[in-house]
Amino acid sequence: MTIDEKKQLLGKAFWDRDIDTEVLYAFVNGEIDSIPLIFPKSIYLRLLSTYDWYTLLSLLPMETLEKAMTETFTDLGLFAGKE
Repeated sequence: MTIDEKKQLLGKAFWDRDIDTEVLYAFVNGEIDSIPLIFPKSIYLRLLSTYDWYTLLSLLPMETLEKAMTETFTDLGLFAGKE
């Protein structure tokens, strides 16, 4: 998948927000740590709920995908230990 295709997919996922696709691309590639006025978890949730697994594997670097899965699912308590 080309960089332009990735930016296009990121833009489609956030069609209802005024977020520059260049900034989204920089965020998911670890070039910047945050985007003003949006929580990283919100970005991860949107991407995970918008695209299928194979698209996510092409769209996101593995480090970002691991971070997205960890932050999203541990906060939901899906991987909490049994007490």
